[in-house]
Amino acid sequence: MNAQIYCDESGFTGSKLLDRAQPYFTYASVSMNAADADELIDRVRKNNKLQKVEFKSSNLLKHERGRRAMTEVIESVAKEARIVAHDKKFALASFIFENGFEPALAANNALFYSINFHRFISGILHALFESKDEPAEALFERFEATMRSLDAEELIGLFSAPDAPDDLVVAEGVVGDIGTFLTCHRARMAEELDTIRKLASARWALDLSMTSLFALLSHWSDRHGSIEVTCDKSKPLRAYQDLLDVFVGRTDRAYSRWSGRSTLMTPNLTRSIQFENSKNVHGLQVADVLAGAAAHIFRVRGQTDADATHWLNIFESCESFGDECIVPTPDAIDLDQEEPFVNALVLKELLDRTLRGESLLAQMEDFIAVARSSFHETTRE
Repeated sequence: MNAQIYCDESGFTGSKLLDRAQPYFTYASVSMNAADADELIDRVRKNNKLQKVEFKSSNLLKHERGRRAMTEVIESVAKEARIVAHDKKFALASFIFENGFEPALAANNALFYSINFHRFISGILHALFESKDEPAEALFERFEATMRSLDAEELIGLFSAPDAPDDLVVAEGVVGDIGTFLTCHRARMAEELDTIRKLASARWALDLSMTSLFALLSHWSDRHGSIEVTCDKSKPLRAYQDLLDVFVGRTDRAYSRWSGRSTLMTPNLTRSIQFENSKNVHGLQVADVLAGAAAHIFRVRGQTDADATHWLNIFESCESFGDECIVPTPDAIDLDQEEPFVNALVLKELLDRTLRGESLLAQMEDFIAVARSSFHETTRE
């Protein structure tokens, strides 16, 4: 029998990733059949004396009985749950790398991903944004506007002043280096945006729903083979329906391997993904509870919240959070460690080559090897 998967999200703001009211996006899934979902919701409702209305985490979080109900649901299904979480500002920083850096490095992008250069650039931008660095905030705001309008001209003068020679940026520091690189390579970014603009899903270029769903489809199909998927209604995912239908009846298993991870790129769907109203589907209500709990965990980090702590412990013990979560990791930008040290030198080298009009990729493997040696020499001193 095909595995049944239910999916729902929390924190949806579409392409508005700088929304201050909802800084996190979570997409949750659970593997269970419809009868088990019906039994679980009915039992939890009875145990906690809740009215016979739809289970929505946004409502359940508001009162003690609702939180107890969420705990009971989580304890019951966490071992069969998979959740992808995104810090939206960090996700936007990642989009800056993907759309600003990657087109220029595309001929050998695997090399840069292998040293986590993408996490370094994204981490630096996110850290600067969180510290209220004005050039970084300007970059984020301009980039979001660009991706929403898909107009590359929005990037022109990103950090430039009227008297800046050759339209180069004048912001100081690493964010200035990043801004200069983007400005110099904006023609390639314009080509990337032109490609995106032609897609039916173009208006959702920054939305995280498809990225999240594909990660979940890959996980569950790798585990179960063929899967039958039901999602809560979603305009962004509807826009990707034709692409998702490519995986219907897919039996081949092709994997992508990088950064020590193996990802199934050809999930096997038994039918087109069904989009239903969660009010009528208990499996979707279970997924909603999981997504809402995960988003709450991130929102209250650093605060005292016994429920959030308990839920996090459950999710971690059951390995419910996927490796695909897009969240900042401080180690990725710690220059006292080898990889960030090397990536800082790589950024500087890429910028210097750009300004000299030289190849970005020639002998880059050799440069990285020298940078690693430089780190070890430095640490021995």
